[in-house]
Amino acid sequence: MAFNLVLALIWLMIGLPLVAVNVIGQPMLGLEPGQPGLTMGIVALLLAVYNLARFYAARSSRQRRDPAKKVKRRVVHEDEYHPEFDFTRRDDAPPPP
Repeated sequence: MAFNLVLALIWLMIGLPLVAVNVIGQPMLGLEPGQPGLTMGIVALLLAVYNLARFYAARSSRQRRDPAKKVKRRVVHEDEYHPEFDFTRRDDAPPPP
């Protein structure tokens, strides 16, 4: 899960400078503005958004499947005994009181 967050940060560090250089239109950080840099920057930002979405999806899924919240089983009371549903009783045995 944290791996997706790390990948998102890496893609942001790659994509933001590429897009910023092309938006400003001036060389910066050794990067020249141009069409290939803009396209690669947009792809890197899309990958960052994808990894952030996977991070939040995994996080919400894990919160929903919290093992502390177990399903409570219904307690069958003894006064609800139905002999026709008692498959452990033999047919020749007398019914319980």
